[in-house]
Amino acid sequence: MKSQANFYRYVSMSILGMLGSAVTILTDTFFVSDRLGVNGLAALNLTICIFGLINGLGMLFGMGGATYYSILKRRYFPMSHWNFLFKTHCHTIRCEW
Repeated sequence: MKSQANFYRYVSMSILGMLGSAVTILTDTFFVSDRLGVNGLAALNLTICIFGLINGLGMLFGMGGATYYSILKRRYFPMSHWNFLFKTHCHTIRCEW
């Protein structure tokens, strides 16, 4: 029962975060179109794609590193905290690139 409550809490927070991002993008689009016109909208559309790519890569590395960190932490509990962080960081970069 507790895990189901945690699941719904995390899902609802994730949905609220995505809604907040969408509202921010819509608001930016409105103000840019009002002030800068067609050229501003074209530039905004290009930068939104780049922002989405950077955001997605950040989430990819962050979630992958956090998952690997938790696996290492369970497997090698006697190791120090900083050693865990170093190993997960190096493994995430090595696997993703």
